Amino acid sequence: MDGIAICFLDRTICGLTEYVHKAHFARAALESVAFQVCEIVDAIKFDSGVELSRIQVDGGMSHSNLLMQFQADMSAIPVCVPKMAEITSLGAAIAAARAVGCTEFFRGDSGSSSCDSDDYFKQRFLPKITPEERSQKYSYWKEAVQRSMHWNKNSRRDPKPTSPDGPSRFGVVAVAAVGGALTSLAVAGLVFLTVQKFKR
Repeated sequence: MDGIAICFLDRTICGLTEYVHKAHFARAALESVAFQVCEIVDAIKFDSGVELSRIQVDGGMSHSNLLMQFQADMSAIPVCVPKMAEITSLGAAIAAARAVGCTEFFRGDSGSSSCDSDDYFKQRFLPKITPEERSQKYSYWKEAVQRSMHWNKNSRRDPKPTSPDGPSRFGVVAVAAVGGALTSLAVAGLVFLTVQKFKR
């Protein structure tokens, strides 16, 4: 999450007891990802007034059923996992192949199914908790973040708290888009070089 500038990093771990072990750290890390995605969803709703109907995910973390279900619960939006896990890279590669006229890149009917079709998704995770449970967990997490910050006075980062009525964080999504674009350009360049090699 650090890549899209929504990570709260203050090099502080709070709430440890003698009963905490590595599984608690792993669970906390997964849940924090879902909570921070909720902040992006809130920012989109606050800035645009758009209510998202679903969240489409990809990448390695989409293989975690625990995280996907927790994300659906906390965002109150269905989470859809496509059959192709690395779909961002695939999209960049397809765009690059089309740009150089490499039709051999496509096999069969790959990419022909609609994002709304049942064939496109491997799994769908629907929210299962009540709005009261969701609100309680989300507010507890926000309070925990505030309590854990600013202990390290030498930290270079100064994360600022946000609230539903506070400053917009939609600009953060733009940062994510820039990062994704750079990745796509890199993949496109590799595909272009590969195509040129085969044409020789």
